[in-house]
Amino acid sequence: MRFLITENERNDIRKLYGLITEAPITPCAVFNEKSKNLVYDYDRIVNSYSALTKSSDINVIFNKINQDINTNATQYKTAGIPDRTSCQIAFVKIRPQFKGKKTIVTDSLNQLIYLFDENSNFIAKDPLITGRSEQISSEKEIADMTYDEKKEYLKNTLKREPTNDEIMNLASFLNPGAYKTGSAVTEPSYAGSGKNISYLSKASDDKLVGPAVHGVKPTNQRLNALTTAKKSVGTSSEKPKVSSTYLNGYDKSTLELSSGCLNLSKEFIDKYALTIENSFLFNISEDQENYYVNNFTPLLDATKCYSPQSVGGVNADNIT
Repeated sequence: MRFLITENERNDIRKLYGLITEAPITPCAVFNEKSKNLVYDYDRIVNSYSALTKSSDINVIFNKINQDINTNATQYKTAGIPDRTSCQIAFVKIRPQFKGKKTIVTDSLNQLIYLFDENSNFIAKDPLITGRSEQISSEKEIADMTYDEKKEYLKNTLKREPTNDEIMNLASFLNPGAYKTGSAVTEPSYAGSGKNISYLSKASDDKLVGPAVHGVKPTNQRLNALTTAKKSVGTSSEKPKVSSTYLNGYDKSTLELSSGCLNLSKEFIDKYALTIENSFLFNISEDQENYYVNNFTPLLDATKCYSPQSVGGVNADNIT
């Protein structure tokens, strides 16, 4: 009689006899009292875990939160999902506000997008094009502006009409944070056979921001950058694993080409536009130590409305 065993069972036998060893799992960033200034739903998380642990002892609560984050993250990491994305989705999974919601995790250090279903199960992944600027804390509120708002800001600052390049190069990044994607609509200037763009608003207050998620702007540079990156990733979009060659050796600066919007390949936006719409999107901080960041102190006039709808602004990435 022959017995069939899975590859996982085969690896377990190898580990038992010391034929292979597991690489150590790096813990995720610690959730503690310092997170209160970084996570807008801090109190809600703590209160939910106080009820779960039946304890008001903050150390007991923190221990359980971090235990759950790392347990969940280890499962994702074992499947080949990069550490930063694994830790972020593991953190999202313990937050009451996002329970039962579709989730997107984007990482502009690794230039990757991951989609997860309502139960935080992997759906798909792909390389993406992100902003040409690194995340700069002093320009966070400026980065939220639309093209027209940046133009007005520079006009007031420079006391003259700004050039298109000056506008496009101003704070060209998506802030780290939690966002909502709107319903997908069609924009002919982007790649995609149908609905190909979803605008973003902040999860904390529903305020619309300038950057969006959309099919790639079809310039040769962007198309070639995505095509080359997809080959280096090493697996299809439907597989969670990313090759170590891509993570550790690929020049990801070749994908830093937009004014802040997240550009996706035609194949990916065609297949997953309806998965992307009406989801929560978490853009990971480029700070290696802290992927929780999604809050900041306003730098400009808090009474001024900067939503695209309020000023009739156009998406910055839709300017040639």
